[in-house]
Amino acid sequence: MKNKVIICLLLFTLQQIYSQKTNFDFSLINPSITSSNLRAAWFFDESSGYIAGKAGSVLFTRDSGKTWHEYETPKRIWIVSLFFHDVQYGWGAGGFNGQLYLISTSDSGHTWKEHRIPGLENTEIYKIKFLDRNHGWITGGSTKNGFVYYTNDGGITWINRSPPGLTIPYHVIQDIILIDSNTVCICGFKGYLARSNDNGLHWERIQWKSIAPDSMIAAPLEQFQQVNDTVFYCKGKEDILRSDDRGITWNARFFIGAHYSMQLGAFYFHNRDSGFAIGGYGENARRFITLDGGKIWKIFRDTVGDVTELLLFPGNNSNGYMLGRSSEVYRISVLGEKKTQLNKGYTPLSSAFVSFYDKKHGCLSGLKPIGLRTTSDGGKTWQIIDSSKNYEGVLQNDASHFATSNGQVTIDGGRSWIQAPDGYTGLRKMYKTLKNDAVFYILNNEGGTGVRLFVSTDWFTTAQERQFPASGTLFFMNADTGWLAEKTTIYWTTDGARSWNQIGKLEGTFGAGCLYFIDNLYGWAGGVTNDSYRNPIVFNTCDGGKTWNRQDTITYLSDTLFPPELNKKDRPPKQLCARNQKEVWFIDDYTNVFYSQNGGKHWQQIELPQKCGDMFLGSIALAGDSSVCVTGDNGMVLYITPSYKVNVQFNIRRKKFQKKRSLNSCYRFHLRKSNFQKYMN
Repeated sequence: MKNKVIICLLLFTLQQIYSQKTNFDFSLINPSITSSNLRAAWFFDESSGYIAGKAGSVLFTRDSGKTWHEYETPKRIWIVSLFFHDVQYGWGAGGFNGQLYLISTSDSGHTWKEHRIPGLENTEIYKIKFLDRNHGWITGGSTKNGFVYYTNDGGITWINRSPPGLTIPYHVIQDIILIDSNTVCICGFKGYLARSNDNGLHWERIQWKSIAPDSMIAAPLEQFQQVNDTVFYCKGKEDILRSDDRGITWNARFFIGAHYSMQLGAFYFHNRDSGFAIGGYGENARRFITLDGGKIWKIFRDTVGDVTELLLFPGNNSNGYMLGRSSEVYRISVLGEKKTQLNKGYTPLSSAFVSFYDKKHGCLSGLKPIGLRTTSDGGKTWQIIDSSKNYEGVLQNDASHFATSNGQVTIDGGRSWIQAPDGYTGLRKMYKTLKNDAVFYILNNEGGTGVRLFVSTDWFTTAQERQFPASGTLFFMNADTGWLAEKTTIYWTTDGARSWNQIGKLEGTFGAGCLYFIDNLYGWAGGVTNDSYRNPIVFNTCDGGKTWNRQDTITYLSDTLFPPELNKKDRPPKQLCARNQKEVWFIDDYTNVFYSQNGGKHWQQIELPQKCGDMFLGSIALAGDSSVCVTGDNGMVLYITPSYKVNVQFNIRRKKFQKKRSLNSCYRFHLRKSNFQKYMN
């Protein structure tokens, strides 16, 4: 039965998509075609390209999908990968139920020739790619093993270039990326990642570490994308890996959709930092975007269908296509250049970070126009140090000493900045002690595998490496006393992290994501429950971390941002702070602020002003004697008074989209003219 192909024009920008609220128009403009469960596409320009999928046929359009020409192939077997040298010569590859399928065309898809490869019986191909007309690769596998094969004669013969150790069951190689004429990287099942500098004669296994909670490191790595000559991405189910050195080292970024039980389905990076992804499947699929290389992801409520692949036209960063399992074909138009000029001087996702070094004095940092600001009245007003540059994750030691998350330090109040000493590169996170007498910071190991812990007591002039028994979240009372939560295990140090002792366990949780102590005895830990609903949970200790009491009585406000099935689910506390044994605060991983007046026995959600929209929160800090500062994306800085009134101190508003009408699942955006406005109290 024929399925309808929906061609959709999506006028959006990655800059604006962070702030718009799922307003769409739908229009069906395309005739029916016979293919279903589309898995592969190859487009030459905005008008001409091929698609293929489950039915084993290949379809061609030369008018941006208004009409399609269907070409039969020798067998009706899945085609999951396409590669074309030009509009005339191309390849298709796939398989089903252990039956390999490799075909080629030399007449623009009118006829196809099947190829058989000795040694690859009872296998399936997952990817085919060519460097030029002669040199190409196929990868795949079976229930018994994976494989990598290479050709240097245009596919006439294929040579086995599989790395050793691929005889493990289900160890399928899912994708390959051709970096240059000699260098390739491959990825596959069980988190497998390897690189070769000699066209597969020798392979180096690349170790990487997932930073996802409850890591699915055994899950497959499925797809590569090359952004430019040096930057590459590789996607898994919960992680997106990034390499900035041509595939030598890879660092993982957590895909936030996994918090919703939405595994990463398809992705595409518009440039080195701006990316678009689909999480989940079917009616539960949602759009996600990132503007910082995958460190922070934003979810949108609208459904988009069951998308299997995202791609933009070769050589064109403005237009592309999305494929769906039910034969949907979405056409995307990314009006990047026009909107970049319109938004000149403002950086989307102006996420801010706030910290205080005493009750009155602290700093606010973020992307411009926030930049770097300080306060001397507990956060009521902020004085500009520099609003012309981006400052991220700045810690302040006193009026003169600042440090940024990218390795810059100043000792003169921000008038001049220098690069911190060697060993500060690869910074992952900084922890300033509550007593303000030291900074502990975590660095990535060389090669991107594992982490190391350092401490500096002289504001990064010198630093000493310390013991780090397990990767997790840290909190330090002073230069000597600190705690480490590694999933459900709590460690304690009294000698500045020279040694650690296991002292406690958290029951009924997947693990702690944040810690906060007010003294050597009283503290809190935040995580999510380990039941099927995985709701937020906070633990309290009164004996320095030896025993913990569960605190998960939370009163929620109504939730309008997320669909009902996602309410309250998988929202772990992101950051805790406490003024004393009674007054405790936390923000979750998304949009909510909570407080307790009885030490955490009961939590109440704070109602944020409507102008806050769907921002995601970044940090929380105690301000003055009785107030709190909270930061989020969209350039939002909130000041919460002792009466729990929320004042919006900064808000960088962006263009909104006007909703026209809705019909099923095909989207057209209509841009409403408006300008950025900056609100400052």
